[in-house]
Order: sequence, then structure tokens, then C-alpha cells
Amino acid sequence: MSMKTKQTTAIHVVITLLASAGLVGIISLLSINFKNQTEEHVENNLLILDSRIETIIRNLEIFSSYAFSRDVDTAMVNEMIARAWNGTAAERDAIRTELYGLMLPVYQQMERYHFRQLHFHFPDTTSFLRMHAPELFGDYLGDIRSTVRTVNQTQTAITAFEEGRIYNGYRFVYPLFWNGQHCGSVEVSFAMSSFLSRLRDLKNCDYYFGVRKDIVESTVFESQQSNYRESTFSTVYLEDGGLSQDHPMSQAFNYKSKALEQLLAEGRDGGIVSELAGKPVLVLVNHIKNLAANPVGVIISVDNDPAYEVMRGGFFALLIVSTFGYVGLVLALYLLHTERKRLHIMSSTDSLTGLCNRRTISAVLEHELQRYERYKTPLSVMIIDIDDFKQVNDTYGHEEGDKVLKKLATIMMSTLRSTDTIGRWGGEEFITILQNTPFEAAMIAANKLRESVEKNQVSEKKTITISVGVSTYTGKETMDTLVGRADTAMYQAKRSGKNRVLGYSGENPLPNTN
Repeated sequence: MSMKTKQTTAIHVVITLLASAGLVGIISLLSINFKNQTEEHVENNLLILDSRIETIIRNLEIFSSYAFSRDVDTAMVNEMIARAWNGTAAERDAIRTELYGLMLPVYQQMERYHFRQLHFHFPDTTSFLRMHAPELFGDYLGDIRSTVRTVNQTQTAITAFEEGRIYNGYRFVYPLFWNGQHCGSVEVSFAMSSFLSRLRDLKNCDYYFGVRKDIVESTVFESQQSNYRESTFSTVYLEDGGLSQDHPMSQAFNYKSKALEQLLAEGRDGGIVSELAGKPVLVLVNHIKNLAANPVGVIISVDNDPAYEVMRGGFFALLIVSTFGYVGLVLALYLLHTERKRLHIMSSTDSLTGLCNRRTISAVLEHELQRYERYKTPLSVMIIDIDDFKQVNDTYGHEEGDKVLKKLATIMMSTLRSTDTIGRWGGEEFITILQNTPFEAAMIAANKLRESVEKNQVSEKKTITISVGVSTYTGKETMDTLVGRADTAMYQAKRSGKNRVLGYSGENPLPNTN
């Protein structure tokens, strides 16, 4: 069926529907459509909030790993923990005092970078030294701190949110070894005030953080429970007393509060459109899950919602038009919207792979460079080229070549993050824009993609591999230079053997890391 025939059929269907359903039917359909738009609007914003939170967690994980490797995981510290583990109570007390004195300058420096805890444990998950509370030690953590218990059982590092005896937060727990023997673990965590501050750097609005009341009451030292207060948004959650109470938009919780309370009680992510001073505000609920994937905390964002106001205005405008029988105009607007959407998709995507085309990718990259100038969030790009693609076309024909291109596009979309922008740069060459991604993380992502392509059967006729070049924006170069560095790295990867990743960091190419 041709496009013209489809449009004609759609017109007949709409006109018949309008004639039979009447004004009540029109209003009902418009209401359902508005509800669906609202739900999609909330869902899209939830995905954006979740992406921001995940980005901050990844950045903190990199930061904490660096601090652990540089200042904590030393021969002297590990030897002291091993001696204490095998020592008497008196020896442990002496070593605890010695370790506290040794680590105090390190901990004070870490505090300046918003680290909140540096906590050493023994292999049996008892607390040995809390740098933030050195007088509290010897308590068994195995029944309340699954991260510490799991790390000491598996001897593998873990990142997870968890409530502790004193503080809550995202825990970065690492195993400790001396002479090849496991001797304990150590955790590093950040203050949630710093976490929310980083969120505000990405999107300036009201943020609230809470921990389930039952978790606090069953886990936190009784003497420390005064660090929490009743939350402004729920009876199920308590707020961290160390966080600011400056919440200018808290009255938004008074509107549709039952819907919000239901989301919180059920541990379900979601959002509601509330009102404040007659204006719509968007309330988003993002639950924080522990190592067992149970919701134990929550981050709530409250922000003015001009987009919803526009949607609502459009809804009422359509109601008015329908009331006055302006069906022809509604139909024209519908067809215009459909055509514009179709033309937009055609002009912004590659017809073969469905990925962004070069023009769209250039526009996105230009936007990301402007965002870097404002927020200084890390930005990296990857140039991906199919190895020996000419042999595929020459040997098996262009139809097989097209299949390879489409299969590679599918693998890229399933392997890379949903926040990454993927496009076809030209021929067998692809490009990926990695938002909020420093160089090291970009190299990891590139190698993950390379391995995924190598393991998947891209073609039934020939083993397909890719070469990848990575470049990270330094704030000095142009868009062409940034892409050019990645392109140069990619060609060097090909010249050095193919099926590998090379990256540009600064002025010089780095060795491949595959």
C-alpha cells in the first residue's frame, strides 16, 4: 500500500470515527491520548534521572578505586590488618591506635573530597576500625552488612547502597590481602550530600533523599538514630539529618500525596505531576536498591514542568477545537504531525541501519561540546570500522555486506548504554558519542563492544571483527579534531593487527588494551 493510500485510509477512518462517536467520543480519545503522553513524559524523565544517578555512581566508583589503590591498599596497611587479625585483644588495640594515627592524614584529605567513611573489617566481618568513629569497634556486621559479608566471602570488590550502623550511602568495599592471604576488607563511602550536589550540577532542581524507617530502626546504633528526622514526603522513609532542609518546593507533596505515598510504600519507581502556585511540577521517585535488589532508599526530584504545561495547553486547545466541530483542523494537524515525524525520521537516520546519520551525529556532538563548556562533564567518542569489509562485498556481494552492517548496528545498540548516541559515519565506519564518560571508561566500553562483535556471529560466511579508535575531549580541540584523533587511533589499530582498540589521551595515542 502506498503512502498516499495509507493517508487516504486514515482520513476515512478518522472521519467515520468522529461521525459515529460524536463529541463524547472525541473527548474520551483525547483524554486517553493525553494520559498516554503524560505517562510517556514521566517515563522519559525517569530514564534521564536514572541515567544521571548511574553516571554519578560510576564516577564515584572510579574515584574511590583510585583512592583505595593509592592510599589504602599498601603493604604497611595490609600487614597491620593481618597482624591484628591474628593478634590478641591487647595487640589489636595497639595496632588499631597505630593504624588510626597512620591513616588520619589520609582520611582528613579524603574528607576534603567528600568521602564520608573509611572502615576496616576483619574476615569474620567484625568491625576493626571506623576512621569516622574510632571508639566504636568489635561489633559483628555479618547480619546487617551484606556488602562486607559478601566481599569477605568472595574476596571480590563490591559496589552497592547500604545502611550502616552510623551512616548510609553507596559503599565501595574492597578485600585486603597480605602475603597472598585474605586478611580483611575496607569500605569507602561518600556523603549523600555530595551525591545530591553532583545531581544538582547535572540538573538544578529540588532533591530529597530518604532511607526506609524500618531499616534505620533495625540497623543503626540507637545512639546514632537521632541523625535522622521525619521526612517531608513520606511516613515510610526518614531523611538524613545531615542533609539540607532548604526545600522550596516541598509543598508539591501536598498535591496527589496518596499517589506518591503508594509509590513509596510499594517500592516502585514512578512519577506524578503535582502543582505548586498553580503551576505544574514533576515529582520523580527513584528507589535505591541494596545488594539483594530490595528498595531501601529513595531519591526524589521535584522540578518545574513547563513541558507538561505545554502538553496540557495543547490538550485543552484540542478540546476547544473539538467542541466547536473543528474536526477538519484536527485532522489536518494529525496528518501534518505524522508527515513531519516521518520526514524527520528520514532526514535524521541512516536508511540501512536505522542509526543516526552523519548530519544528526554532528549536531549531537556539537551539542555535547557546548554542554561540556557549561558543566565540564567528560565526553568521549569512538570510531568503529569493520575489518576487511571490502573482502565481504567483493567475495559475497553487497547484499551480504548490508547484512553485516545491519547486524553490527544491532550489536552496538544492545552492547552500549542507552545514553550513548550511535551513528553511521560513512561506509563501514560507525561513530559513538559517550556522554559523561572519561577516557578509561570509554576504553573499557570500546573493548566490551569489540569482544561482543568477535563473539557474535555477525556473518554466516566470514568471521567479522572491528577496530576501534577512542578519543576524549580535553576542552581545547574542535569537533573535527576530536573525531580526527579517534579516526587516527582507529587506523593505527588496523595497522597494528586489527581487532583491537587504540585510544588518544592528550596528544599521543595509547597502546591497545584488548
